[in-house]
Amino acid sequence: MKKLLFASILCLVLVGAAFAAPVELNGFLGTEIEYKPDTPLAGFTAARLNLQSQLSSGLKGVFGARLFPTSHLSPYDWYGDFSSWLPDFYPYAYVEADGALWEGAEPIKLTMGSIDVKYSPFVAWFGYDTRYFEEDTETGEGYTWEYCNFNGLTVDNIKLGTISARGFYAFKDSEEYNVLGVNFKGAFDDINLDATFVKLGEPVAYDISASLSPVKDLNLSGQFISDGEAKEGWYKFAVSYTGIPNWQLGAAYRDFSTPLDLQFRDTTPSVVDGSFVVPNPYDLNKDLEGMILNAATNYAGYNFSGEYDYAWRTTAVTAAKDNWSAKLKLFYPREGEGFGDEVESLVVLRGKTTADVALLKNVEFEGVAEFGKEAVYGGSATYKAPIGLKVVAEYYSDNLKDDDGLDWIQEKGLVIKAGFAVDF
Repeated sequence: MKKLLFASILCLVLVGAAFAAPVELNGFLGTEIEYKPDTPLAGFTAARLNLQSQLSSGLKGVFGARLFPTSHLSPYDWYGDFSSWLPDFYPYAYVEADGALWEGAEPIKLTMGSIDVKYSPFVAWFGYDTRYFEEDTETGEGYTWEYCNFNGLTVDNIKLGTISARGFYAFKDSEEYNVLGVNFKGAFDDINLDATFVKLGEPVAYDISASLSPVKDLNLSGQFISDGEAKEGWYKFAVSYTGIPNWQLGAAYRDFSTPLDLQFRDTTPSVVDGSFVVPNPYDLNKDLEGMILNAATNYAGYNFSGEYDYAWRTTAVTAAKDNWSAKLKLFYPREGEGFGDEVESLVVLRGKTTADVALLKNVEFEGVAEFGKEAVYGGSATYKAPIGLKVVAEYYSDNLKDDDGLDWIQEKGLVIKAGFAVDF
């Protein structure tokens, strides 16, 4: 009943906005077509529309809707029926106010309605503008993108001396499962603090990061993460030193081995819309434990860096300059739940450049070659036309093993994508 009353009041405010003040339309519209040899032409279209009304100085109302294909592995048929999108129609609405709660107080920002929270990728990363990547846990074969509308309120820009605070209250199915969260960020004496606490029912999940520099050129940091239920949480301690001219040295120890149920975490995978990205920190660190050592320097215009990661059993040394790099990687290959007994090596060469091709200006080329047990090579060419059309052609002979640790399997063969996107 409370949620229905809240939604009704919000709708009345937004309807009034349409009559009381000018309405501005903005959003996004994009279409991408994908071609692979011996497969049907496929593609998808994504759209987002915002109706925004400035009710008064410091007060605005927003109503929006999003149409988005959810399939991750097989995009919608480009020639399909547009009405098939109706199940994936995601509306949202909110009122946002900037000002003081009383005369002479510091101004804050208050949002009521659909909320979007980005406090911590481990414990507070959700909202109407956040995509969720979900795997079919029963079969392990299905992957979908989803949007979920969280209703509630947020308060931002609360000043507590040198600390900035913000908080949210999100409505769920019943009062027992409503979600409350706060974030504190800033300098507390000599300590830089970033702490998030999220309460769902009884347990309180948290992500606390702190750092300080006890002496010049030395930085110490620590991070503690818990779901509020497990007896032990996750932690990471790190030290960095820049006191040696032209050198950066670092060491860290992490223990992310305890199983945690983090319900409101970032779920970004290693592949987004067909392209490799660095995935969320949860998937990058879960189940891992051990020391990390790293060093970096610059000599004669070249950047040199090295890293040893005990959890992945890898040592990597990289030399880079301008738009190219060369990496030597030594590792114990993963075999089931453990690692092999013999060290393998991998040499990875990467490069990129921009050139004109006939009438096409500023075509971006990227290439990679790996030399291990087998040689793997590939690359891409990207062209963006003055009209806004973007065309990408890719070819890879096989999977690039350098990123296997991030659960990314490079699709081999030729792929050509053409896309057009506008923001308005």
